[in-house]
Amino acid sequence: EKTASLLEWKRLWHFIPFVLHFLFIVFNVRRGGFSHSAVIFLVIASSLHISSYIILVLYTLTGFKQKLKNIFSDETPYSFSWLMIVVSGLFFVGLLRFSNNMLWLYYPQSPFHHYVDLKVFDVVGVFVFACALVFHALRDPKLFHWDIVRTLDKAVGKPEKKYETSALDEATGKEAQFRIEHYMLESKAYLQPDFNLASLAEAAGMPAHQVSQVLNVYIGKNFFDFVNAYRIDECRKLLRNDSTTQSITEIMYAVGFRSKSVFNTAFKRSVGQTPSQFRKRPISA
Repeated sequence: EKTASLLEWKRLWHFIPFVLHFLFIVFNVRRGGFSHSAVIFLVIASSLHISSYIILVLYTLTGFKQKLKNIFSDETPYSFSWLMIVVSGLFFVGLLRFSNNMLWLYYPQSPFHHYVDLKVFDVVGVFVFACALVFHALRDPKLFHWDIVRTLDKAVGKPEKKYETSALDEATGKEAQFRIEHYMLESKAYLQPDFNLASLAEAAGMPAHQVSQVLNVYIGKNFFDFVNAYRIDECRKLLRNDSTTQSITEIMYAVGFRSKSVFNTAFKRSVGQTPSQFRKRPISA
């Protein structure tokens, strides 16, 4: 089934640029060689082809990160920031190669080429990013466990398409909302850094996609924002507790956050101040 999905006919259009590229080369070879304009066209067309896919990858990764917020309360394990850096780097490397080719084609006698060859940076850049990829794979192998991708098909998507055939009516949805919110207040499960949609669904006795529907439709938040709102409330209580000797970082970990950047962003968006400013503010304020 997985193989069949990868070989769907609609995916074959991705080979069209390759076929055109191949036919263009054959045509020029049969004519006796490449003209200067043909080489320029080939360089530009190849660069645009590769760049379009790199940009598409960046766009897909950005959307994927947003979808993960419907499943996880902590984006750290699956942030893919490292992958976005690698892809951005490859785009920059490709830009260097394109610039070098255009300089060589338009200004072949330029003294610039006697001292600097941008292709060297191209090769070195690819090598560095390949090493970075291997390093991350060895340091954190779970980054390449793609079971999460299959989970997304069931747990997230466009609400108008995903929920239009749902059997969850308004009365059931409201009752589920009460049950979920009661569970969060009583259990304080949000203090667990690994708390996710599957855990909440199991506790609520509902399928994960229905819990996601309740959060998005009846509460108006994705899972990430829903859980972190409880964490921020707990954090505010601890910061206002005069008997608490914990540092802000210790409190951050205590309420379930693992990333300082995520914590600071969520806190400031919710409270309007940084944790340090909130702690220093008079209680009457």
